[in-house]
Amino acid sequence: MLVKSSEIDKIINKAKYKALFPGGIYSIFSEKSQYGMGKSQFAHFLLEEYEKKSTEKLSAYHTLSPSSTGLKELEDELRSCFTKCNNITGFYYFIDEIDLISDPEYKEEEKVKLIEKFGNIIIKTSDEAYNKDIPFYIFLVLSNRILEDFNKFAPHRIKRRITPFLRVDIVFDEKDIEMFATNFFALLWVSNHKDIQKKLEKYDFRFKELMGNMISIFVNHLDYLGLNVKSVVIGDLVEKFRNMFEIIFDDINDEILEKINLGKTQEVGKNIERILKNYLLSKNRPLVINENENEIIITYKIKEKFINGHKSDGYYDFRIGDNQIGIMPVEITTQKDLKNRKGRQIKKFAENHVTLLIWAYLDRNIMERELSKIDEKVANELQRILIPRDLIQYTLILEERAFSLLEEFRRNIIENIETYLRKYAKILFNRWMMEKPFIPISTGVKQGDKIHEVSLSDLKDRVVRLLENVFQYLEGVKRRQHKGMKAAMKKELNSLNKPLQDVGIALPLFNLDTVYREIAQELLDENLCQYAKLEDTSYLSKKDGFSVKLAVEKCKKVIISRIEDKFNKTK
Repeated sequence: MLVKSSEIDKIINKAKYKALFPGGIYSIFSEKSQYGMGKSQFAHFLLEEYEKKSTEKLSAYHTLSPSSTGLKELEDELRSCFTKCNNITGFYYFIDEIDLISDPEYKEEEKVKLIEKFGNIIIKTSDEAYNKDIPFYIFLVLSNRILEDFNKFAPHRIKRRITPFLRVDIVFDEKDIEMFATNFFALLWVSNHKDIQKKLEKYDFRFKELMGNMISIFVNHLDYLGLNVKSVVIGDLVEKFRNMFEIIFDDINDEILEKINLGKTQEVGKNIERILKNYLLSKNRPLVINENENEIIITYKIKEKFINGHKSDGYYDFRIGDNQIGIMPVEITTQKDLKNRKGRQIKKFAENHVTLLIWAYLDRNIMERELSKIDEKVANELQRILIPRDLIQYTLILEERAFSLLEEFRRNIIENIETYLRKYAKILFNRWMMEKPFIPISTGVKQGDKIHEVSLSDLKDRVVRLLENVFQYLEGVKRRQHKGMKAAMKKELNSLNKPLQDVGIALPLFNLDTVYREIAQELLDENLCQYAKLEDTSYLSKKDGFSVKLAVEKCKKVIISRIEDKFNKTK
């Protein structure tokens, strides 16, 4: 037990004195669906306590294989153990890895058959033990996910026969995780010491120092590395620390350790930027998104792009056929802050385009403050991948496995970027549809004495797209400044105005300030948003029920009613 030993002891000691009935089927369970909660460890601890109570040590621990062969092996072993049991000495039979039945690879009908067969095997022995009053006890190691499948596919069979026995959900705080990291690293060092001495004849002490520092930095930045302190499980940490250790040890040698210098120098910053640029390039493949029977093809361009006098490190190119419908600039930086030229550069990018910022930051407080300032000033989203510079610098000591270590630090980098790209592709597609010329129709809309070839239904559809883009601005954040929301609406309105001007319709369609106030009020009335004020700044803040789809549905009438009033459709 590397952490929470006293709490674990208390739980196990309480469990081992619970009364058991012959043939009982008991669960060692977790309320959470993910793996790595420590259920198996608790099962082993409990098994050891039961073995201490009996000199004969009548117990077994079976790891299930969810197949016909595996279930037959379970049945044979279960029956064999049952025959060894007598009326005096209890037999404790544990079954683990039952969660594998819930593997997404299995079709629903396959799961039903596996659950039915598994249930029949253990219920047969359970019933016989109960009827003959034989102290044979069955313990199932279960996650919430397999319990849900039991309830779904066999609620009146195996589910109702299981008695909840030992819940293993333990909440960790930062001190617990830090203690676990220290203890687990010591364990890794001892268990690999012979291999370390064999490979690193001179500088094993530097390797030890390097790994210790790296894991310490990792623990201090869990939230920015995709691991929530409140929900992280031991299995996640074990896997992370072991993988980090193996990746570095696989690539390290005495020569590297002798030359290594990870001081906070400008050269280190440039090399980190080079690693990140090369990583993006190594993952470059066209991403194809389908929207209304149109293929949007997104590719990463390594060449620099000049935007309002500032050049980007690269950009994602969005195209429908040969038509470029937009770009997403990419800026990679290791600077301490975003002041002066760097701040102006990113602000210019984000004023014109949704921008991807990859920042290897030095100080999280400075980083959070700088990003907050930019978010308040621009009318586009600044998408971000944030990685502690003190941690990412360790990739510089590796050669072939630098990218593997980067991905171990910050999982799902490319998946997160693709999520940003898909979201922005939808926004760009909406703008493209808003900017398309109106299709001529035989009956148009009337403004004064002049008839314009504009379909009212087409115009309404474009209004919906306009609002979808505006409310996307609230996605992924808690609140936005009113002036930022209004700037976003103005930007989207420009896409709608162009085709209207081309057919000679007088603009503006409506007063922007008035319409924004009415839309904001509609969001308040529908309990989707609320007003918030921080210092001298007013915000539109989302409430729990907010969604882009619902906001559009409730607010589109504000604009459409004005269009219907202004234009009378001819018959």
